[in-house]
Amino acid sequence: MKKSLLKSAIFSLIVTSVVLFSSCGSTSGYTPKKYTTDWETVSKDNTNDCGHFFTTSEMGKFSMICGEFKKEQGSEDGCFGFVFGYSGQNKGILSDYIRFEINTIGEYAVYSWVGGKYTDLINSEADNTAYMNTSSAIVKGLGSTNTLKVEKAKDGTYSCYINGSCVASKIEPLQNGTKGVMAFFSVASSEKEKLPDEAVSLSYRIVDSAFN
Repeated sequence: MKKSLLKSAIFSLIVTSVVLFSSCGSTSGYTPKKYTTDWETVSKDNTNDCGHFFTTSEMGKFSMICGEFKKEQGSEDGCFGFVFGYSGQNKGILSDYIRFEINTIGEYAVYSWVGGKYTDLINSEADNTAYMNTSSAIVKGLGSTNTLKVEKAKDGTYSCYINGSCVASKIEPLQNGTKGVMAFFSVASSEKEKLPDEAVSLSYRIVDSAFN
């Protein structure tokens, strides 16, 4: 079973230089270390953060990045993962990017945003949308740890892995995609979150990498 992200979540552009992307306009974000191998926890508890996505700093151009993610609190269908292969910024906004994400109810998506259009990189029949797909590879539930990896092959295409299982391969790089990778997490809509009483909280760390 799959469901459209356009129906289940707010899509986004990246706003401000390194810390936030959102379809709802800019808010203040966090600025963690550029690269961490220790668990780092980030959280949001302001109702103004609903419907926004928050990223780490730019980690650099990569051939492989592998991270562990653990969502402790917040809406279980709020996503997290990696955004990568994006173009340069124009006044803090990324116009094009590829995103690989999961949630704690066992769903994932891989899609691109190019020139104002979504392209689902799992379901070829999708037209200007993207879908959440179920995967048995995902460890469900808040507090569970999942390992996500993005690997770049010698031919320049990307593959995406969840806990060692390949869920997408031969993903073509964007024509103007010259940048690297960032980790991110999202804050769902106000109807799904319990802000400000219960913060959205995520821990992550990078466990393996190859940069170029």
